[in-house]
Amino acid sequence: MSFEDKDMSEIIESDFDEPDKKNWIVWVFTILCIVIGAAVLIKFIPTIIASDDAVIAEPVEDVVEFPVYYVENMDGLRLDDTDFDIANYYFRNEYEYNHYYIDNDNVLWGVGDNSEGQLGIGNRSSYEGTPQKMAENVIHVDGAAFFVIYLTENGELYGAGANQNGLMGLENPYGKEWIYYDDIVAASPVLLMSDVKYARASQSGIVVLKDDGSVWWWGQIRTTSAKHPDDTIGCSYSEPTKMLDDAIYVTCGSFSMAAIKEDGTLWTWGNNTFGSCGYDSKNQDFIEEPVKVLDNVKMVWMDEVRFEKAKPYAESESAEGNYDYDYTYVTFVERKDGTLYACGKYVDGEGSKIWDFKLYGDILRTPEEYMDDGLHEPVELVYSDRFQRIQFKEKD
Repeated sequence: MSFEDKDMSEIIESDFDEPDKKNWIVWVFTILCIVIGAAVLIKFIPTIIASDDAVIAEPVEDVVEFPVYYVENMDGLRLDDTDFDIANYYFRNEYEYNHYYIDNDNVLWGVGDNSEGQLGIGNRSSYEGTPQKMAENVIHVDGAAFFVIYLTENGELYGAGANQNGLMGLENPYGKEWIYYDDIVAASPVLLMSDVKYARASQSGIVVLKDDGSVWWWGQIRTTSAKHPDDTIGCSYSEPTKMLDDAIYVTCGSFSMAAIKEDGTLWTWGNNTFGSCGYDSKNQDFIEEPVKVLDNVKMVWMDEVRFEKAKPYAESESAEGNYDYDYTYVTFVERKDGTLYACGKYVDGEGSKIWDFKLYGDILRTPEEYMDDGLHEPVELVYSDRFQRIQFKEKD
């Protein structure tokens, strides 16, 4: 009987002859090799697998860090809102210039400069340091340096203060070039428009959203940031002028305006010297009629990323505002997918432009506008009339 025909007991009990002993040694050696090989594989298989995975795994994409713009209060921006409600954007506490606030009984109060009658208390005084009652049944207020506007519960828009280019509806005998004269003010509130849903004040203008979705603007945009000496006044209407229809929201900065339509399109007009309208207007500093600049827009801000002031009023901040969050000539947009964008002054990105200009007194001019007198060196400024990806953060 050969070795292959024997079972283990027979192998153990038998007296091995020489051939059997050789076979037995081969058999034991084979078993030992198998055991040692298995142990080695068990030890190194995880390393081999990990190594293979490292070779075939897709590379992790770098996280893109978009430029940061700081905001006072992230929660106040309502970035997570899914439903649009215009009441979420009313201002009840405002102090860019004077301090205007609406109390829990919807009474409007004002504190500060009244030299142009902007507190609406029936007279012109240099300064009022104690709160002055201005109106009742008020739901929204906004103001500029020399005038104020407010909206009542029944949709009436009132104004008080300087009649800049007919802002307060008073007669303007001075023509288009007129900006502001001391002898024409509304020291008491005047009714500006009815059936109003929302309104905002620019430096010298008013933009209004009516209940029917129509957008109206009047006033004047005059800025010393002009590329051409004769182009410091670009938009001027001495009475409310209809700009577009089917809107759900309007806003403005100091020198530009924006509206969002029901279909999510964004429309802008006003000063575009630094591309803050998000539109390539070539050599034209001003866009006089609204232009469509973006789709799928949820919200838009100009100059500051905020709605009403989040912090309590502080005397030290009342006159000059809070410059930590001041981005004059910049427009910010939240799109419906949650992405954030900006265009305008100092916004850098793909397609941004460089403008060389001279600071001549308080007027910006391109170098070729004036002979080089050695006193006004050209300044290089980057701006974008395209919307660039950004992110918001609160300061620590």
